[in-house]
Amino acid sequence: MDGMPTPQTVMASVSQPVIQIYFCLGCLVVLAILVAVVGLVIHRRATADNDTSKEAPFSLAELRRLRADGQISDAEYDRVRAKMIGESMTGLETDNTASAATPDSRTKSDERDE
Repeated sequence: MDGMPTPQTVMASVSQPVIQIYFCLGCLVVLAILVAVVGLVIHRRATADNDTSKEAPFSLAELRRLRADGQISDAEYDRVRAKMIGESMTGLETDNTASAATPDSRTKSDERDE
C-alpha cells in the first residue's frame, strides 16, 4: 500500500488545477461583462441624438405655419426665427457675424410664405 496515493494526496493534486481553471474562467467572465458594458456605452453615445435639450421645440417650417395661421405675429416670428438661427449657428465654426441672426435677414422661402 506504500505505492498507492492516498485520497488526500489525489484531491490535493487535482484541486490545484481545478481551482486555477475556475479562477481563469471567472476572470474571463468578468472581462467579457466589462467589454460588453463598455461596448454598450460606446454604442449608445454613438447613436444618441445630439443634446436634445437644446433643440428648438419646433422647426422653422412649423414656425412659418404658425405665422401663416395667424397664431403668432410677424414680429414674434422674426424674433423666434432669429433666436433659432442664432442658436444653430453657435455650434458651427463660422464668423460670429450678427447678420445671420437678425430678423430682417429673410430667406427666399420666407418671402414665398407671405
